[in-house]
Amino acid sequence: MTLVQKAKIRLSNAVAKNILLAGLCSKNCSRRLKILIITGSYPPEKCGVGDYCYHLTKHLHEDYPALKLAVMTSGFRSTENMITGVKLLDRVSWSLKNIFNLKKKIATFAPDVIHFQYPTAGYNGLSARYLPLLCKLVGFKIVQTWHEHYKECGAIGWQ
Repeated sequence: MTLVQKAKIRLSNAVAKNILLAGLCSKNCSRRLKILIITGSYPPEKCGVGDYCYHLTKHLHEDYPALKLAVMTSGFRSTENMITGVKLLDRVSWSLKNIFNLKKKIATFAPDVIHFQYPTAGYNGLSARYLPLLCKLVGFKIVQTWHEHYKECGAIGWQ
């Protein structure tokens, strides 16, 4: 295992603990807490955020088996990057006209927590800007991880 892989694992574990620290669940939780990770990119696409999401999802699944996990992405699918027991929601479009369809897909999974990732190369529409607000307004618990300072984040238009 390389030094970079070890660092990714440590970071994934730290984020997992932050998600779970809200008192929603523990390692021995009997309730099936549902977490949805939303990212514009996911392997095999070449994007550091997508790679991070893959490792986060993998370690959450391995370390917290009571969790029910899903990933929503516009990214390409590959059987080599599938994690058994983790649901990949249908590929999505991030266009603004699709925002209510995205919300409907999210509601169908009915997550306890939605973990948004910003920015990623795969967000190619305006709904990535407004979806967290819409989800918050309808009552979902939201966690966001920002991989860059928001002032430089051209992917969602905040400059």
